[in-house]
Amino acid sequence: MPDRVIQQARSFGLKVIMETHCGLLVCSLALAWNVCCHFNPVELGVVFDIPNFAIEGAIRVHVAVAVLSKYIDHVHIGGAQRSASEANGQGYLEADHQWTALTEGDLHIPTWVAALHNRRQVRALDNRELWSPRTWCGAS
Repeated sequence: MPDRVIQQARSFGLKVIMETHCGLLVCSLALAWNVCCHFNPVELGVVFDIPNFAIEGAIRVHVAVAVLSKYIDHVHIGGAQRSASEANGQGYLEADHQWTALTEGDLHIPTWVAALHNRRQVRALDNRELWSPRTWCGAS
């Protein structure tokens, strides 16, 4: 499916942009990378939605920036905080979130902004490195 969308956009001289946002196809870093890694960043880009990473779970800022670096075309900045809602029928609390002021969210926004600002200095990881056990184990 993304192939057809990108081919059609190309015929009009357009670039496809997808957003890393909760509830969408590419809600997480991993899902965004699984789509992006098959395409040229000239044809497919990402709206890097920082508050979404608070909702989708813990992620290291420099990993997120390094993985998607060459695909990031736009950035959303905001505050978000994970919370628990009412208990479900089995007694478990359901995960929820709320939008907050930048200073009240679960993420330290200045760290994310600094990482994005410095991303040209951070070598982007490619697909072979992402799946190499040496990359994750810190071996050189």
